[in-house]
Amino acid sequence: MACRPGELQGFTYPLSSARLGNQLYVEDSWLQACGQTNISCKMVKGKLVEVGKWPWQASILFLGMYICSGSLIHHQWILTAAHCLQRSTDPKQYSVRVGVQRLPENGTQLLVTRIVIHEGFNNLISQDVALLKLRDPVSWSPLIQPVCLPSTNFKPSIGTMCWVIGWGLTDTQGCLGAGEAPGALCVAAPTDPGAPCAPSGTGPSGKPRLHRLVSTIRPQTFTIRWPDPVSKVTVDFVPTCGVSYEQDPTLRDPEAMARRWPWMVSVQANGTHICAGTLIASQWVLTVAHCLIQRDVVYSVRAGSPWIDQMVQTTSDVPVSQVIVNSKFQSRRYWSWIGQDNDIALLKLEGALKYSKYIGPICLPGLDYVMKDQSLCTVTGWGRPRADGVWPQFRTIQEKEVTVVNSTECDSVYHRFSKIPSLVRIINSQMICAEDLDREQFCYETSGEPLACPVESTWYLVGMVSWGPGCKKSKPPPIYLQISSYQHWIWERVTGQALPAPPRALFLVLPLPLSLLTVL
Repeated sequence: MACRPGELQGFTYPLSSARLGNQLYVEDSWLQACGQTNISCKMVKGKLVEVGKWPWQASILFLGMYICSGSLIHHQWILTAAHCLQRSTDPKQYSVRVGVQRLPENGTQLLVTRIVIHEGFNNLISQDVALLKLRDPVSWSPLIQPVCLPSTNFKPSIGTMCWVIGWGLTDTQGCLGAGEAPGALCVAAPTDPGAPCAPSGTGPSGKPRLHRLVSTIRPQTFTIRWPDPVSKVTVDFVPTCGVSYEQDPTLRDPEAMARRWPWMVSVQANGTHICAGTLIASQWVLTVAHCLIQRDVVYSVRAGSPWIDQMVQTTSDVPVSQVIVNSKFQSRRYWSWIGQDNDIALLKLEGALKYSKYIGPICLPGLDYVMKDQSLCTVTGWGRPRADGVWPQFRTIQEKEVTVVNSTECDSVYHRFSKIPSLVRIINSQMICAEDLDREQFCYETSGEPLACPVESTWYLVGMVSWGPGCKKSKPPPIYLQISSYQHWIWERVTGQALPAPPRALFLVLPLPLSLLTVL
């Protein structure tokens, strides 16, 4: 949050030596001036800010993906919120961009050598502050300047105008909503300019969250009013995953479908579609293992296209540099179509995809997340025709709402259909059974199609089509691999580290780079 220096009492420039926390000292020659912009401050509701207006604004990246905002306070120091850095304690996995107007096209990217989290941070709201030390000092320019720090006894006067600046999408006011490009830096005003601090909202877990420091939030401009002792101040986070860019369900043209499901990708072998995949990070795709058993083929991924067999302007074709199949994958335990265990694989792309309204990652569910019976979710893919065929009838993305079926009941149906002894469990805890009413109209036979469930407009990858008996309605429903059962495996393969276990994790928002965000 930034305020006009001329309106503040007790404002001070950085000191020559400042103590930060109990052990960290910053000793360096500080700039003689700070908080300077080259363009006059002007509230432009929901519009792009001018270049150089917020030169201290920093973009914090984890494994190359934007996760939070920060403020440049020194040649080598970035101030941010502590909860943004819970993903890993390894500074090498973080980087910072300064001088940024749009994500991720421009700016200067800098490496991080040290992370300092306030010793009083308790994963909730207390002392939610942290520092990042940059490996190399930044050079001041019209686009890169530090923000001033207030004195210890500073308190904004009631009625002081301040700004919260960041990147992202707002429901009615943000830059993206006004038709601007994704990743644009923007400022916006709340619906009620006299609101206590910011409009009510939710954290990335889908649960309300109380904050003392504003960070990684939707851009807002507001007038300060101090909340009374019983007030709750909540802010909205910009989702870094699970964002659908087409909310109108009546629009079903190919481009609208691509915007609605931007994580949907086609996994191809020698240029031919073989399975569906799901984008979980700019360089990582999740799919099913049984699609990758071919040898002497060149795998690639097609993203940003609703078409299975043609390129469009929004399409990106990226070769696969690494195929990681679960070592415990076991196919065809019984019949040729029954019981594939650990049917999961990761594809690492040669280059990172650029996010847009047509390309974006989905969120991953938490370790303990279990689908409730009768939950309504959506499966997307290219599907197969009613008659048997070698190529999907639908060459553009299709969607279908399905209902989660009780696993015990589903297991009983499979036993009756297959005549496998009842003592043998067919549907285990790593599988999800989901039924739809129009399976004969079109169904998913190519496998790997994502089963996505919404939580307050944020989409989570709950399952992937793994196996099933076919498209006839008289047959048992298809079986999906349950993603939450493989979070440890996914995390370890992508980061090379063991997955930490945050307390009370209902949803671990893992947009990969995996964001571990806890719920209050």
